[in-house]
Amino acid sequence: LLLHMDGANGSIVFTDSSSHARTITRYSGATIRTAVSKFGGACGEFSGLSSGYITAPASADWGAHQDFTLEMWVRPEWNARKEYLASTVDSGNTHNGWALYKAASGAIGFSWWDSSDTLATGETTTTLTVGAFAHVAVTVAGTTVRIYIDGNLEKTDTHSVRPSSASRLLQIGRWFSGTGSPYFYGYLDDLRFTAGFALYTGASFSVPTAAYPDS
Repeated sequence: LLLHMDGANGSIVFTDSSSHARTITRYSGATIRTAVSKFGGACGEFSGLSSGYITAPASADWGAHQDFTLEMWVRPEWNARKEYLASTVDSGNTHNGWALYKAASGAIGFSWWDSSDTLATGETTTTLTVGAFAHVAVTVAGTTVRIYIDGNLEKTDTHSVRPSSASRLLQIGRWFSGTGSPYFYGYLDDLRFTAGFALYTGASFSVPTAAYPDS
């Protein structure tokens, strides 16, 4: 999945520029904005309201049963509550899902679930700054999860088990409805999900200086 989140100001079209060209479903609180951006002159604005998110179709590609890398540029507009950047958790059923979130402190955290238990990776020491873009990446390599902020390894945890394969909806900007205030308030740009590969496993890497190429 590759979402540049480019387009005209006010556009409601989010395009997957990967070779899969998945259809992205947009809800009314998510909009393309040109007032701020990291690359391409536009980014996705997420309202923090219950309608402020987008989804990619259900697929086993999103599962933590395999290695993966999820990365994006994140600009929060406040740090006042726990908000979810992306997840595969369904309402009433957390089994075999995962979630990437921003804590109320601005720290980044990640959790996954097997068939019966929550496996929390924990949160970073470094926190995101309100009104500024930061590169956030999480990689899964075997049973090891790593969280990076601006290319620096911030958190590592190894779990004894990993989720099983399951077809899940990928939700960007939320956890699922009915759980308090889980919706992200801020801007996202150049989001990329790479299934099957943990692209970053070392202590650091060079963050992108331009938009990811279409693939």
